[in-house]
Amino acid sequence: IQLEEAPIREYLTSNITMLKWMIAEGYGERRTIERRIASMENWLEAPVLLEADPAAQYFETIEINLDELKEPVLCAPNDPDDARLLSEVMGEKIDEVFIGSCMTN
Repeated sequence: IQLEEAPIREYLTSNITMLKWMIAEGYGERRTIERRIASMENWLEAPVLLEADPAAQYFETIEINLDELKEPVLCAPNDPDDARLLSEVMGEKIDEVFIGSCMTN
């Protein structure tokens, strides 16, 4: 896959706007969000697109059989690696919900 620069610029610009709004609303860790904004702005100043290496060899391939998932998987706030099964968080108070993926803004 080779992505084009224009849609990435549009996505990052939109994301920067959203992150600045999040800071203004007091959401999350301000310094973490500011670092994300700075990284995106740096890329916009000197964009470099990654390209797949057709000769690449992978250290490991992880296969996930989606037929084995019997309940929804949720991610805790601010950390997509903190994934939990719905049954693990049942009964906990939920203040905020986001439906989508890490690439959705």
